[in-house]
Amino acid sequence: MPETETQLIERAFQELINTKHLYQSIEIDFEPAIMIAAKEMWMRRVASGVVSSGKLPRRPIPQEDVTRELLTELDAKDWMFVSDLRELPDYGRIVPSRFCL
Repeated sequence: MPETETQLIERAFQELINTKHLYQSIEIDFEPAIMIAAKEMWMRRVASGVVSSGKLPRRPIPQEDVTRELLTELDAKDWMFVSDLRELPDYGRIVPSRFCL
């Protein structure tokens, strides 16, 4: 089972704290976390094109385009590091701060 976005961030944050200097950074590859959702969305879009017109569209949407779209949406989300989830309303993506100093 692929890691979730939150798990990837937690692991990257732990790596950053444990192995990097303050001025360094790391990149997170979110593609494994969204691949299942991207494939499902792509299949729905292809199926809806078949249902609406009765035939396949001339140019089906490439699955890579759907993956890029989901990665862009993920990048645009507001992420918060919190220590107690009870203190906050439901707000976007939340990463528990057990790794925060």
